[in-house]
Amino acid sequence: NDDIPRKLTIINNIEGELKLTNVRSTSPSFKAEIKPLEPGKKFELLVSIVPPLQEGNNTGKITIETGLDEPATIEVPVYAFVTAPVDVTPTQLNLTSGRSAPMKRQFYIRSHDNKPFEVTNVKCTSKALTMNVVDMRGNKQTYQLVVDIPADYEPSAGGDEISFDTTHPAQPHVTIPISQKGRATPRAKGRLAPGQKPANALTGKGARSPNLVKPIQPGATGEQKPS
Repeated sequence: NDDIPRKLTIINNIEGELKLTNVRSTSPSFKAEIKPLEPGKKFELLVSIVPPLQEGNNTGKITIETGLDEPATIEVPVYAFVTAPVDVTPTQLNLTSGRSAPMKRQFYIRSHDNKPFEVTNVKCTSKALTMNVVDMRGNKQTYQLVVDIPADYEPSAGGDEISFDTTHPAQPHVTIPISQKGRATPRAKGRLAPGQKPANALTGKGARSPNLVKPIQPGATGEQKPS
């Protein structure tokens, strides 16, 4: 459940009282708060995501003031990876020049939220390629897209792409860019329906702070280590 905050335990290993204040996030995608467990000695950092997040990697850093001369602050890098409701593997069609025979390439189209959907309106900006879609398991959650490529096919100067529509309410359209070796090409991308929230995963990893922080919860997604 991505609404549950990830927890990180911070322990004061030096003499003197530790006062953690002014908790800040460099990204609007994350929010954080400090929960004292043992005043001056032991604290819990709670990090939560703030929707909506963009598809792919979302990164940020949590900064906490300690009230000490050294270290004056603790920095905790955090990131969340957002998986599209429907994704394609691989994300693009890469070709080599000088091919002497026709070839086939397979792509796998999957639903990550277990909702059945249909793939429709499969097309390519080049008429040289032909495509066929098969429901691999008969449950409308995993499809195989087979692309037949002639030996003499080369992507146009402006680049070609394969595209298709889906009946998934959160992702109505997906494109697969086509490239030839030596040309830069973007990754496959989908267009989310307005207001939809993709699946999220949140993890955090603590920056090192000398003689101040150590982990005590093996199950925590973040990790603080002493130098």
